[in-house]
Amino acid sequence: MYCSSCYWNNYDPYRLFSTKTPYINVRGDIRDSVNSAELQDCKALSIWGIFRHGKRSPGIKFSDNIKHIIAIRGEIIARHEDGESLLCAQDLENLKNWKVNKELFKNLHDTIEEGLSEIAGVGRRLREAFKNLLTDLKPHEYTFRSNRFKYIGKCIDGFLRGLKQPDLKVEYARFGDVMAPFDDCPTYKNMVKRNDTTFAQARNYLTSPEYLRSKARIQNRTGLILTNEQLTSLYDLCRYAWSALENIPSPWCALFDEEDLKIQEYYEDLRLYYRNGYGNPWNVEFGQIPLADLLRKFKLQKQKPHIKITAYFTHATMLSMTYSALGLFKDDNPLTADYRDDNRKWRTSQHAPFAGNLIAVLNKCQRFGNDKFMVAFYMNEKPFEGICKHGVCTWEEFEEMLRPTQSKTFLNVCNKKI
Repeated sequence: MYCSSCYWNNYDPYRLFSTKTPYINVRGDIRDSVNSAELQDCKALSIWGIFRHGKRSPGIKFSDNIKHIIAIRGEIIARHEDGESLLCAQDLENLKNWKVNKELFKNLHDTIEEGLSEIAGVGRRLREAFKNLLTDLKPHEYTFRSNRFKYIGKCIDGFLRGLKQPDLKVEYARFGDVMAPFDDCPTYKNMVKRNDTTFAQARNYLTSPEYLRSKARIQNRTGLILTNEQLTSLYDLCRYAWSALENIPSPWCALFDEEDLKIQEYYEDLRLYYRNGYGNPWNVEFGQIPLADLLRKFKLQKQKPHIKITAYFTHATMLSMTYSALGLFKDDNPLTADYRDDNRKWRTSQHAPFAGNLIAVLNKCQRFGNDKFMVAFYMNEKPFEGICKHGVCTWEEFEEMLRPTQSKTFLNVCNKKI
């Protein structure tokens, strides 16, 4: 008999920051990452970043589905007592003793305390890594801007607490703003987000042999016949009820083995590959809008440094679009329902987790008696090895990489015929 609790309890707490899969380590530490040999004799001039919100409670639909699944906990226990499930005694004991975190359902679609702690931690580590840059910011030296959603605004408040400057002014999104331009584009919503064909590959995967085998394994463990929607809800309970900061595993993860979680992760990746990534050309176009902002901001900083930090707070969608615009995490072949590659590059659980971020830092360096400008990139606080050498670009490399984006605006992207 397979005892999942023995397996999951062996994970390092720093391996728990993935949105989709609790066993993947996705966060670095910017305080260590800035100590790069490529940046010796350099001084940071300006920081630019896109930040995803911290952990939040589920929306109305997910919440209702999860509540329904919690209600069948008694059935799972009853099946085990009748000898009709394969869960071990410890797994059942953990399920029996599990208490619902009421915060998850108190304010739906809202940042929970753990999420605020996550994003405050990002702010704190940034402050410690760039203390000469981020101490005592003046009004003309920063831009902190939030998406329209209140729960994302709360994350900025947490971030500013981490910076130890909670009273800094926060801006809110304008029409077609860089941190979520797709929200204001009816064409995108109709052609991608609300287009049923966007999710065709994900739907097809639900009938694939490996998905059906996984479903059978989970049904054997629980002793229940489950729908695909119930499987997804169990998966949501596994990841939502896992405390990353306190390293408290979710007992609902006992219903899955590692292969099952990879299959659930792939289903999510298929959905988001076509909705937010390379599966649709609209996504690359929208991802170029924040990159145009980055290029413009750093060009100005080279001439006359005054903005010490520009920080946009948004959704995973924008992070995925931006990475796609950079040509990152692109597999040789499109993701499809027919084949799951465990070595694929496109993994939203790694590049767009809760509190995930893309940070660029403009540095002025003394090289052989001359001033040189370098741009360092960090993904989730790790040096971004996929961009330039060890994530550090010369100005020439940086400008060449972003030159195709420089004319991109909300209007010319949204009105484009694709």
